Amino acid sequence: MAIELTPAERWDLLDEKMVMRLSTVDPSGRPHVVPIWYYAHRKNNAVYFSTPEDTRKARDVEEFPKASLTVDDGEYYFELRAVVLEGDVSRVEQQDEREHVEREWCGKYVGQESRPEYRDLLYQDRPGDWFRVEPGRWLSWDNAKIDLERLKKQRG
Repeated sequence: MAIELTPAERWDLLDEKMVMRLSTVDPSGRPHVVPIWYYAHRKNNAVYFSTPEDTRKARDVEEFPKASLTVDDGEYYFELRAVVLEGDVSRVEQQDEREHVEREWCGKYVGQESRPEYRDLLYQDRPGDWFRVEPGRWLSWDNAKIDLERLKKQRG
């Protein structure tokens, strides 16, 4: 039995968790990994994040518009599960898309449809923007799907 998550299970994990790790690469080729809040939009097949424009992650994706995102869960080996998606990153330009993502993100994290007071606090009065990651490659696993009985039999 494969331990890979189904497409529905991948999106469910993305919906369930609150923190994702965003991996970018700077112009010198150095990786940069940071925890972020995000919104996963399965209907659009995209994951969104917001950041102040002067952050390293914003500069990195402007220079090299690719990223890897990771969401994981579990403490012990046989309960570990994760989704890793790699994809192209673009700035969200359309106003209706920006407004939709902002509302959904606010509902997930602050329990309301807007975040004017939170944005100033989170971004320390710096201008920010929304970015979209469109998955090009998915990796996933759920170690709870490992057939322990079969492994025990194989070992004798």
